[in-house]
Order: sequence, then structure tokens, then C-alpha cells
Amino acid sequence: MQSSRIPYILEQVRHEVRRRGETDRRISYAWIALPIISTAIGLAIITMVLSSTTHPVLFLLTVGSFYLVALIASIIYAILLYRLIARRNRHFSRQLRLLEYTVQLLREAARLRGADAEARLISVERELREARDEEGERSAVLWTILTVFTGIAGLYVYYFLMRDFRRHEQREDRVLEDLSAVISSIGGMPLPGRGESVPKRSFALYLALSLVTLGIFGIYWTYALIRDPNVHFREQARLEDELLRRLEQLAS
Repeated sequence: MQSSRIPYILEQVRHEVRRRGETDRRISYAWIALPIISTAIGLAIITMVLSSTTHPVLFLLTVGSFYLVALIASIIYAILLYRLIARRNRHFSRQLRLLEYTVQLLREAARLRGADAEARLISVERELREARDEEGERSAVLWTILTVFTGIAGLYVYYFLMRDFRRHEQREDRVLEDLSAVISSIGGMPLPGRGESVPKRSFALYLALSLVTLGIFGIYWTYALIRDPNVHFREQARLEDELLRRLEQLAS
């Protein structure tokens, strides 16, 4: 296949795939231990406070310890929240560029091979425009600060993290279906399907369960916010590798 643009576009695709190690970092589930440990320490300190009311010095030291633990827990939680939002932004941005370059390459390949793939590519471009509008960057710094100082802002953060990744994946599946059809029409092998998807989770249900259990269910909620993107990134890596392989075959 002779085209001066295809090698350049293919290299841009490879560049975005290589950036996966920077943007799609999986977060350790060890972070879930934070609320458990903090709660246990808090209960222990409260018990000590109640038993030391007759000893002023011990009482002040115990109260001070409680606030110190609360401060440390807040800082660690803020770091986790920042990382959750930041990796959302980085992944969405990288994925959008990767798919835009993919469309460019397939359009050029279809033109050179005389394949009629424009309708599918236009459909993909429409999806990508919607993604650009709906998956815009959310300031990790701003939302972390608002959560630390207001608390209630964290509920909205949990809401959009749950919603955005599922919508992102559903849109991506539609895009990959169209791209697979284009690749097949040009003479390549179709793309494989996604093995495991981000599950549908109800924000209202999770909020109600957290309130009923006095925050205990929030531990699982935090786990879900870590797990779902981790699963998405694992599947995404496999699909991207297959996509790159198909593009390299078409460009050869």
C-alpha cells in the first residue's frame, strides 16, 4: 500500500498505545484498607476519650490523637480521590486521540483500496464528537479540594466516576464495532469483542446502602470505583493491541 500519510498516522497510533503505561495506571486495592483502619483507630480513640475524662492531660492527648488520625486519613483519601479523577481524564483524552488517528488511517486505507467505508467512519466521528463534549476534563485538584472541605462534593465525584466510565465503555464498544466492520471491508480480520465490561451500578442504591449502614457500604463503593477502571484498562489494553495489529497489517 503506497501512501505518504499512512506511515505517519500509524506512528501516531503507536505513540498513543505506548502512552497507555502513563494514562491507564491501575490503582491498588490496598487503598480499601484506609477506611477500615481509620474507623478502627477512631473507635479505639473514642473509647479512650470516654475512659479518660477524669484525667485532663490524658484526655487532651487522646483528643489530639483523634484529630491527628482524622487529618492523616483525610490526606490519604484526598490523594486517592485525586488519582481516581486524574486517571479518568488521562485515559479519556488518550483514547480519543487514538481513535481519531485510527479513523484517519482507515479512511486513507479505504481510499487506496477502493473500499466504501465512509458511512461507518462518519458514524465513528459522530461518536467521537459526542465523547469530546461529554467526557471533558474534570479538574482533579478542584474536586478533591471541594470534597475535603465540603464532604458533599464527594458524592458528585462518586456519581460521575460511576457514570462516566460505563458510558465511555458503551460508546467505545459502538466505535470498535464500526471500526471492525471497516477493517473487514478493507480486507483485514475483524476485531475481537470485549471480554469483561464495566457493570451497571446504581448511584441511588449505593448512596442509600451507605446511609443505612452508616458508611460501611462506602468501603465497597470505593472498591468498585477502583475495580471498574482497572478491569476496563485490562480489557482496553488487549483490544488496543489487536487494533494496532490490524492497522499494521493493513499498512504493510
